[in-house]
Amino acid sequence: SLNQRALVQVAEVLIETGNMPFVEVPEPGTTEPVRILVVEDDPRAALLLGEMLRTSWTERLVIAQTERLGDATQELTEHGATCVLLDLSLPGSEQIGSIEQIRAAVPDVAIIALAERADEDLALRAVRAGAQDLLVKADLSPILLRRAVRYAIERKRSEIQLTELALHDPLTGLPNRTLFLDRLGVALDRARRTNAPVAVLFLDVDRFKAVNDTLGHDAGDQVLSGLAHRLRAMLRPMDTIARLGGDESTLLF
Repeated sequence: SLNQRALVQVAEVLIETGNMPFVEVPEPGTTEPVRILVVEDDPRAALLLGEMLRTSWTERLVIAQTERLGDATQELTEHGATCVLLDLSLPGSEQIGSIEQIRAAVPDVAIIALAERADEDLALRAVRAGAQDLLVKADLSPILLRRAVRYAIERKRSEIQLTELALHDPLTGLPNRTLFLDRLGVALDRARRTNAPVAVLFLDVDRFKAVNDTLGHDAGDQVLSGLAHRLRAMLRPMDTIARLGGDESTLLF
C-alpha cells in the first residue's frame, strides 16, 4: 500500500491539475456502500484522507467532503453517512461543540474526531460528547484509518442495538416504561409552553390470564403482538403506545 509521503504527492498532483475525483461512485452490487463524510477545511488533508481509505478499503466505498460544519450537517441531513471524519480545528467551530452538532443532526452516525496533536483530556471529552474515536492526524496511515473507521462503525451499531433493547419491549417492539416516561416528560414540557392538551390512556386486556392458562403463553404472546400492531397502526406519528408489562399498555396522545 502507498505510504503517507506518496499519498501526499498524489494529493498535490491532483490538486494542482484540478483533477479531484473526491466523490466515488460505487460499482453496481447488492450491498450498500459505506458512505464516509470528511469534514476538513484543508483540501490537501481531505484528499489525503480519501486516498488513504481508497488504498486500504476492499469493499464498496463512497466519500464526500465538506469544508464547513454547517455544510456537513446539511449533507448529513440530505444524504446521510455511515461515518464522519471530523476535523476538530475547523475555523469558527468549537472542538467538542462540533461533535455535538453532528450528533444533533444525525444521531446514528459514527464519528471519528481528528486532532492536530495527542491530548488525552480532549480525547476523553470527545468520546463523552459522542465520538467513537479520536485520531491524531500526524499518526495516520491507510491501515490505521481503515481499522479505526471499521471499529467506529461497529461500535456505533452496537450502541444503537443496545439502546433499542434498553428502550423497547422485546416481544412487541413497542416503547417500554422508560421510553414512555421520557416521551411523557417531553410532552408535558411542550404542553406547559404551548398550552397544548395531552392525554394519557391506560389499557389492559380483559381475561388475558385465561388465555395464557387455557391456550398457553405462546398464544398469549400472539395476542399481545397482534394487539400492539393494530393499536400502533391506529395512532398518529406524534402519538406513542408503550407496553408497561404483561397485558398492560399506555397510550400518549
